[in-house]
Amino acid sequence: MTDWKSCLVEVTGASIADLITHINSTSIKLKRIRYIDDLRISVCISSADYQKMKTIVEKRGGAVKLISKKGAYYAASHFLTRPILLVGIIIWTALIFCLPTRVIFVYVDGNHDVTTETIIDAATACGIHIGASRRYVRSEAV
Repeated sequence: MTDWKSCLVEVTGASIADLITHINSTSIKLKRIRYIDDLRISVCISSADYQKMKTIVEKRGGAVKLISKKGAYYAASHFLTRPILLVGIIIWTALIFCLPTRVIFVYVDGNHDVTTETIIDAATACGIHIGASRRYVRSEAV
């Protein structure tokens, strides 16, 4: 379902065809209509239309039963009951976008004439150090 907030309901009534016709004449959009038997159907509607559909069906002697809530809204609201998981996902996402733009290691290898400390001091003078932004490290300056 591509709706933000939708729900799957079961409609029970004596004349299902008349109920579907009457509901379609209102502004309620029915999706995924599935016939269960002669008296029942399951249908997916917007959550905002649930109360409106319930009053229409009950006026005609039918019943509406909420089966499940579907959509991105309910999937996202499920994370609010798990705050540690939500914080972990936010930190993980921030690290994914932040870490590739930073210098994490400074490794010096293959130098025999100049000491490692001298090379690292020269690199620090050029702006290369752990945690520096890779954007501002220019190979021409090194």
